[in-house]
Amino acid sequence: MTHNAHSFAAHRLHGEPERTLTGGLACYRTYETADGRFLTVTPVEPKFWRRLCELIERPDLVDRHYEQDQEALAAQLAGVFRARPLARWLELFDGEDVMVGPVATLAEASEWLGAPVATGKAPLLGEHTERWRADLAPFEG
Repeated sequence: MTHNAHSFAAHRLHGEPERTLTGGLACYRTYETADGRFLTVTPVEPKFWRRLCELIERPDLVDRHYEQDQEALAAQLAGVFRARPLARWLELFDGEDVMVGPVATLAEASEWLGAPVATGKAPLLGEHTERWRADLAPFEG
């Protein structure tokens, strides 16, 4: 997992700002709906973004997907998503490839996920350190 995370973030070593998973992109954020709920919006790929723009009746936003001024685009999207309650958005997006979903309340998350499953005790501080060091030694260097 560590090596994959490093590969994922290695572009940062060259000074490139992270925008994808930090809210820096308008297409990868949460937006408030008319009823004070929140919608996750994550159509990073162009095909999902295009379909989202079609469904929200904003085809003018398609070409702005990765424009420099993401805050202006996010403001446009925020205005769109504030126009309807969460349930109406979910109805619109049901069955569509748009990478959009609800932000669950604690009660909803508990209902959807069920009771927490015991996974055993947490390791003690340092319990696995030597084994991890040995496993990582071939990659040092």
